[in-house]
Amino acid sequence: MKKNIIISILFIIICCSYLLMLLKDNTFIEITKEDELIENIGATFYFLSSIFFFYLFYKSKVFDNKWWNLKTEKNIFFMLLGVTFFFAFGEEISWGQRIFGWGTPEPLCETNWQGETNIHNLNFFMKSGLSFERLFNFFWITYCLLIPIFNKYSVSMKNIFTRINLPIVPLWIGFLLVINYIIIHVIQYFHFYNENRIFYGALEIKETNFALIFLALAINWVLENRIGTKS
Repeated sequence: MKKNIIISILFIIICCSYLLMLLKDNTFIEITKEDELIENIGATFYFLSSIFFFYLFYKSKVFDNKWWNLKTEKNIFFMLLGVTFFFAFGEEISWGQRIFGWGTPEPLCETNWQGETNIHNLNFFMKSGLSFERLFNFFWITYCLLIPIFNKYSVSMKNIFTRINLPIVPLWIGFLLVINYIIIHVIQYFHFYNENRIFYGALEIKETNFALIFLALAINWVLENRIGTKS
């Protein structure tokens, strides 16, 4: 019952967050700019997520994780998740460049679309079609949606996931991610904004919502102490 309430609250937060677009244009643009309120909240969520995943990795040391004939003392998937979301945190704040006021190294300045110290804005990713946004979409659709579905409905796949101790994301997390993804595309399709800067601000809200959902996932696993396979 409590979980249903939490899911409902998260659903409402995600949907209502886009109502910020009803603010005056200048106000909305200001709070969704680089290093402003919305982006900083998202970066904080990613940072907290990484801390919780690292904690889960540490707590998993008493479990026997099997990789066919290879065994590990800890569940490395939690470490990978921790590294992934710490990387997302660092990229969101350009690894502290604007916070601490240091310049962009020349090699990055020449190859970065925004002239910043980050990887996701490198010209290679921006022009090749292999953007970090697409990679991130592939990650959450595969890990948070397809794998939980296969785990639920395919015995053979479930056995594989169990053998390697893959943490299985609850389907309600996948549901919230899909809702957030749909909303931003509805906004784009029906052009619910006056200028592109408003839409860019909506994209910042989308990213912050993604960060919130992954933080909810990490907290859920910590509270339930469900190390190993999830259902």
